Formats: sequence, structure tokens, C-alpha cells
Amino acid sequence: MKTTEKEFKTFLKQYDAIKANVSIKMKRWTAIDDDAFSKLFNYGRHNVLLGNPGAGKSSIVKYAICKILEQDESVFEESDIYRFLPFRIELHRYNEERLKNQLGLAEYLVRVLASEYQTHLTLERMIKILTYFPCLVCFDGLDEIFDVQERIAVRNAIEQFAGTYPDVRLIVTSRYESYEEVSFSDFNELEVRDFNDVRVKAYLEKWYRLEESDKTVRKAEIAGCLQKLEQVDPELKYNPLLLSLIIILYRNELELPANKLLIYKGCTDTLVEHRDEKEKKLQFNLKITNKLAVFAAIAFWQYLQAGVKLNNHVVGNHIRNYLLSNGDFDDHDEAGKAATEFLEYAKLRSIYFENKFTHKTFLEYFTANYIFSQFYMTHDRDKFYDILTKNMGLSSWSVVLELLILQVDSQLTNKNFFTQLVDYQLSENPNEALLFFLPVLKYLSNLNDKTAARVIRLSILAMFLKQFPVKEGWVDHPQQLFNLLTSLYRTERFRTIIQKVCEEMFGAGTLNAEQIGAFAYETGAILGDWSLVDKFHEWHPVQATALQATVRNLHGVTLVDRYMEVLEDMIRVYGIEVVIPIMRSTFGQPVFVGQPKFNWIATIATMLSPEEVKQTYKKFKDMGITQSLLRKACSEPFQDEHQVAPFMHLLRGLPKSGYRDFLDGLLKPYQKTGKNLLEN
Repeated sequence: MKTTEKEFKTFLKQYDAIKANVSIKMKRWTAIDDDAFSKLFNYGRHNVLLGNPGAGKSSIVKYAICKILEQDESVFEESDIYRFLPFRIELHRYNEERLKNQLGLAEYLVRVLASEYQTHLTLERMIKILTYFPCLVCFDGLDEIFDVQERIAVRNAIEQFAGTYPDVRLIVTSRYESYEEVSFSDFNELEVRDFNDVRVKAYLEKWYRLEESDKTVRKAEIAGCLQKLEQVDPELKYNPLLLSLIIILYRNELELPANKLLIYKGCTDTLVEHRDEKEKKLQFNLKITNKLAVFAAIAFWQYLQAGVKLNNHVVGNHIRNYLLSNGDFDDHDEAGKAATEFLEYAKLRSIYFENKFTHKTFLEYFTANYIFSQFYMTHDRDKFYDILTKNMGLSSWSVVLELLILQVDSQLTNKNFFTQLVDYQLSENPNEALLFFLPVLKYLSNLNDKTAARVIRLSILAMFLKQFPVKEGWVDHPQQLFNLLTSLYRTERFRTIIQKVCEEMFGAGTLNAEQIGAFAYETGAILGDWSLVDKFHEWHPVQATALQATVRNLHGVTLVDRYMEVLEDMIRVYGIEVVIPIMRSTFGQPVFVGQPKFNWIATIATMLSPEEVKQTYKKFKDMGITQSLLRKACSEPFQDEHQVAPFMHLLRGLPKSGYRDFLDGLLKPYQKTGKNLLEN
């Protein structure tokens, strides 16, 4: 769709208000400032931008393109990016054309430019542009391709494109859950972080500056909203999209919703119903009275049409047929007119146009609403169970099923239903069910503690399994399950349940002290809550292992002097050889000064500047750490190339000395890599 000048300016104004709150980091690399949006193009030519639903991935890409076209050199550190010609490809649309016409990406670009901007480029000319001119191509929304095999095919097309045009900069955006089974080779992985309390406050203040001109009202409502946000789950308020929806609801009602379903419901109700009455310019006298039901019917039908190219005529016919079959209209022509009128209304409402919902959020909410009303509420439980069982574990259905379960919980009268439902899914989709139910447990008011404890017990056990097969290939199950369990541990109800489950498993010998201890200590490090560690040592009253002590003692350490103090204490308690082993997080967590892997010598050496390392080397020697121990400590490679590269260059011209010997030992495991780095 071609963007109008007015829409373009509105978008820039809105995004300028929040861009300072966008935080990007290199995945698996924590040595990046929190406010790293300006570094978006610092990390190489090929990048994948990952984030949760609503984190702002597409907004970042659109904003970046706008600023490059504006030549606003105040935005990005990488000044060279302003020479580049940016393109954006919506991957779900490309996939439709690929399936229909077997188009390559360059051919698709030619077609899009011709249809949207009336250009007359030939494929030959486009190939020359991509080959000889600096270009940036943003592939937006890999997660919006629902079929995993089609997603893999598109991934392959992008990788082939990258190989054909090696000088073109590429950015691919995707949700996490849709990316793991189709990850790219040799692409940097960047993450769009969720907000924290500081960013929430900043976003709220900027949002209100745009929406409320009266300073007194603005100040009062901001204070009231911040107070109520203290009671909202971080999972909800730290998500930029959900936060924006929460603020809209607060602005209208001066109250806040308690879960994701209520947020989505409140916002769709506001968009579909309440604003009609408040905004005189958008008065509609629709023949269709139940607008939500029609949106739901479109959404469910469209969800099942994934990969099929739709047009306005096809969508209108579906609405017409739905109205006729539902008994809303008897006359074929009248139903058709009502459908046309409804599509115009949906477009003006900015909910649905160009044959799709304006945001995946609406598509997911209305799809869940349809399944709930058409199958659960009508007691067509076979169809309800079939949809749940067939799609549980599919990334494209995760939000739909979550909203569906929350909707069921809100209307549930039979409290045994959830026990039966969970038991059935655990038998049919054992691993997928754990990943699905863990994040929603805290929102289910009708789930009993016994069933919750069963899900938690199986999840803790599963963290230590080597094999964890799921429908969509491979997931990092120890890390995912750990993250979900620690999120639950934040709440009082589930903190108690998790402690009891761990005690029972340890007492029964289901898990050993090393396993329970790893879970307890890493939970403490991530949450800053050591209550599970304290409980663990009540059941197992022995001294912490060196690994456990390292996790706890390094918690919150950021200064080199404090680091060295902790190291001295560790040597005093555990002996000088504590410096040798590489310690690893059991669950892939950044529990060692922001990293999942750690060595007392190599980690600190590669975190410092080359100038600081020499002073640290002297401190190591003062502690009695010999050259032999230093070499042993650095004998295995476990750091990224960028962390050791500065020392490769430092070695040039450095005279023989103990310090030189230390650096040689530090870099020896990277000898092949080091040669390549020096050549570059």
C-alpha cells in the first residue's frame, strides 16, 4: 500500500515520541548500551530483528527507512547507512506471490514497485541496482507466514538473495517463536527488548504529551495511571503494544485491565463501539448490528486461509454468505450491500483494510473469539478440542489459543474442566502443553493448585531432558521452561507451589542436589530473590558448590574492583584452582556478569579494554595465580570473535614478557580465528 504524506508525517510524529524507549541488543552479547537503537546498523550486513508480539519490530524498520530517506543523520551511528536505498518487503505478501507465480525476491520487488509506485523498472535494471548500488532490504514479518514449510522456503529464498547480492544490507523481522525452527545461517541476531519501569514511565509521559494538552489533567492522569500500573503484570505492561493498548483503555475508563484478554477485548470494544459515539465524524449507520461477530467470522476464516491470496471481492462474498447463513439477512443483494458497507467501515476504523487486519493482534483476538462463541459456548466440544489439540505448539496459533483459554476461564462454571483439559493436552501434546500452559497459569482463576503443581513438576523435570520433541522442530527447552518458571515464581501463589514441588522432588530423589541447586541458584540470580536457595539449603544443609557460590557472589557485580574482591574470597574458600574451569549456566541464563558462560580469568580479561587488562594481570599475579594456572584457565575457546579481536591487534609489537605470555595463552584457542581477524 502506498503511504500518503499525511500518514507518513503522523507516523513519524508518533514514533519520534517513543523511539528513545526502544532498546536493542545483540542476542547472546550483553556488552551493548541499553539505549542501542542508534546502533541498529552497527552489527554487520545481515541481521535478524527478533522480539515478542508487539515489541515494535515493524515500527523500527519503518521508522529506520523514513529516517534514511529523510537523511536525518542524527539517528544512526553508522553514517554510511544514509547512502543506502531502502526497500521493505512484507513477507506474507511475497509468500502469496511466490506460491502463485513462483516469483523470486528481485522479481517481486519489480512487481511491487510497479503496482504501488507506477515505476517501469525491468528485472534486469533491478538486478543492476541490487548489484552495483548500496541497497538496504527489510524483510518484514517472517512470523506472519503461518505454515512452517512455507516459512522455511522463504528463509531459503532470503539466504539465496543474500548470496546473490552480497553487498546488500538485509534486515529480517520475526517473533521469537516463529524463528527457532527456521533460523538463518550467518545472520546476526538482534533482540528488541521489552520495556522496564523506567521506559514505561517515559513512554506514558510522551504519549500523554501528544494526547492531552491540559497540563493539569495530563499530570493527574499520568500519576493515576502509574499507580495502577504497579498492579499490572510486567509481562503485560513491559510489552510496547500492550502498554499502548492499556493506556488507551485507562484514558477512556481511568481503570486498567488485569490480563491480556481484557486488554485486547477492551481495545477492540473501544475501537469498534465506543469511539463511534464519541467521535461525530465517524458516525456509522451500519445495517450490520453485531460488528464483533462479523470481524470474528472474517478472522477465523482468514486464519484457515493462510497462504491464500485474497481480494476485496472474495472477502465481501464471505461476509455476505456469513450474513445469509447466520440469518441476519434474507435478501442476497441486501447482504452484499451490507458487506460492502462493513468493509468500508472497517477501513475507516483502521481495523481491517487491504484484505487483512491492520495488526496481527486483531486477527488473533477475533479468531479466538470466534472459536469460543461458535464451538465452546455451543457445546461443540469435539470441534473445540480438535482445534486446540491440532494447533497447540504451532507458533502461529500460540496467541490465539492463549486468548481462547483466558476467555474460557472467564466464563467457566465447571472447575473440573481445566483439569480434564490440561490432562488431555498433556497426553496428546506433552511437551507443547507445558510450553503453552506455563505462561497462562497465573491468569487462570479456575485452575486448582494440584493441576498447576503437576504442570510445574513436569516442566522442572523436562528442563533436564536431553530430548524434547515438538511439532515445529527444535526449541531450547531448558532456557524456555526456565524463563517461564521464573516468571511464575514472581507471584506469591506460584512461588509457594514451586517451592513445595522442588522439596517433594528432592525428597523423593526425582532430581538430585545438583539439579535442584542449579534451578534454585539461577532463579535467584535472575530474579534477585534467593528464597528458593534458602529453602534448598534447608533440605540440603551443605556448603554451596563453587559454581553455586560464583552465581550468587557475582550477582549485581559490575565494577572490576568488586569482581577482584569476590575472586579473592572464592580462592580463599575453594582454593586457587577455582580459576581454571569454564562454568556454564544449566539453563542458558546470563547469570555470570551478564553471560551464560564464565571463567574467572578469561571473562574479565575480555570484558576490559586492552589497557585495563595489563593492570588486571598484575592483580592476578599478586593473588598467587601462576602463569601455568592462567594458561589452563584460558585453554578453551568460549568467547565470541568480537570479544577477542582487540587483543589480536594488541599483540603486534608487544615485547616478550609474562604479560605477553598471558595474552598468548588467552588467544591461543582462537589461533585460526585470530589469523582471520588480523587479516581483516
